Amino acid sequence: MVNLNIQATGAPLGEISDTDFRLLQSLLEEEGPDDCDYWINLPTIDLIQSRGGSEQLVSLLRNAVAGTPEGVEIGFDGQTPV
Repeated sequence: MVNLNIQATGAPLGEISDTDFRLLQSLLEEEGPDDCDYWINLPTIDLIQSRGGSEQLVSLLRNAVAGTPEGVEIGFDGQTPV
């Protein structure tokens, strides 16, 4: 499992499965090996959903951007499968 949080505040969002995390890794840009966050906005969430993101992942991400339509930086920690 991988823990997600709002990068700016550290507020926890919840846990996602390794499968969902691998999906994020395959769809989103990592700027380097030490990069541990992703920029998430509504079009990105729609892409994740269209590529098979679980209902739990999509719901968690939609909750994260509620009230911030421009998007948010989502951090992750925990086991990060390759």
